[in-house]
Amino acid sequence: MYTAPVGRSCPRTHWVLPGGQVLSPRALQKIRGGEPGHEYAEAQLIAAGAPVPRACQDRSAWLAAALAAAGARRMRHPGCIRYAFRLGETRRQRAAVAIALPAGPYPKSEVLVRTSPPGRLRGGSSGRPRGEWPRRVPGAA
Repeated sequence: MYTAPVGRSCPRTHWVLPGGQVLSPRALQKIRGGEPGHEYAEAQLIAAGAPVPRACQDRSAWLAAALAAAGARRMRHPGCIRYAFRLGETRRQRAAVAIALPAGPYPKSEVLVRTSPPGRLRGGSSGRPRGEWPRRVPGAA
């Protein structure tokens, strides 16, 4: 194996709109700061039922009111799984690459149980009903 799982990134809190769209902490910061790209995140909130921001309105105050008006809820994200890649042209070169962080077990059994609002995922040939993720329990193979 040429990748080594080395833990998780920082846990963060995301906001989820009633339609299932996720607003990342970065999108919210763009709105607060009026940074390039804030229009897209504002449009998502407005489409979910938030009032249109006024030109003289404080952005942070509008964001707090918009999240409440849109029916957004907080969702704690445990952090993405981080991997380190061994680079080299041959197997021997890749095996000689030292990784600074301790490599852990493959995180397959650590995947959290995830659910999605009905109809958000497309049904496939797996036989699962539409809108459901496969459920994995920690410690199960």
